[in-house]
Amino acid sequence: MRMRTAVAGCLLLAFVATLAAAQRHEAILLDANAYDPVPSPDGKLIAYVVTGRKLQGGSGGFGRSNLETDVKFCDPDGQTLSTPQREGFLGEWLSDSSAVVSFRDWRFALLDLGGGTQSQSMLSDRNASDSINVSERVVYLAKIRKFVWIENSGSHTLLQTEAGPIAVFAPGTFPEYSVIAPSPDGRYLAIAGPELGQTLWVYDTERKSLVNLGTITIHPDSGWNYFVPAWNPWFPDGKHLAFFSESTLRVASPDGKQRRDLLKAVHAGLAIPSPDGSRIAYATFAARPRKLRHDLNFWAGSLLWIVPSSGGAPVH
Repeated sequence: MRMRTAVAGCLLLAFVATLAAAQRHEAILLDANAYDPVPSPDGKLIAYVVTGRKLQGGSGGFGRSNLETDVKFCDPDGQTLSTPQREGFLGEWLSDSSAVVSFRDWRFALLDLGGGTQSQSMLSDRNASDSINVSERVVYLAKIRKFVWIENSGSHTLLQTEAGPIAVFAPGTFPEYSVIAPSPDGRYLAIAGPELGQTLWVYDTERKSLVNLGTITIHPDSGWNYFVPAWNPWFPDGKHLAFFSESTLRVASPDGKQRRDLLKAVHAGLAIPSPDGSRIAYATFAARPRKLRHDLNFWAGSLLWIVPSSGGAPVH
């Protein structure tokens, strides 16, 4: 789980770092135009994205096609570490903290302090026009040593890899812009689109079965797809996951046979269990109409909450 929120001038990592390292409570401030802090599972590194430099040959605007997005690393004390320049957005760390997934413009790689693996393309041997039906986001499944992404054709929805699909579904089963979150052991893939009212699916890679867990709210804003939150709803044992279904915080088993409703919260999302599974963190947001587009909301006033996974009153 991360809130992909641009914070001009600094990165505030207090809450995210606390969940990762389980002991740290102080805020970390970096003097950088950066966002998307992603702590490694062992709490020793934090990957983030620095932006602001304009790409050569762009139109001069401030959209993604005109701005570089460089992946950087720092330690839990906020010390930026020297690394080769590598452009991309960020996915999740590998479970052993050896590398973090990076993607942009239908290319992907595993990045570490040494620069990571060579970037690969989802569109190899295909036309660039195919990208409209191919997810830009990827996950890495260590158990099969392959990247996985979503593709939609006229006849199928695919969970695709560099070596071919690992699963084939009916067309339109889930949009290509959906977010995939693997369980810690890689057996299950939680799949959901970022828009409100999207369906949460769980694919069992062993039984080759797909289960519908109902609606999910990852974030109340539908926003730009490349900038929407990634999220990881899995408990560390991989046997349960936490998510908001509309305004209800729910804990369920991957097959949907077990479920508990913990609380209700308005404009909430980004539920994530703590590393030991004893707590669940989530965020609430306040909508503010945009000045030039009153039909659109700017989601600010974020509050971070923690509730015991067994139930109880949340604190923030």
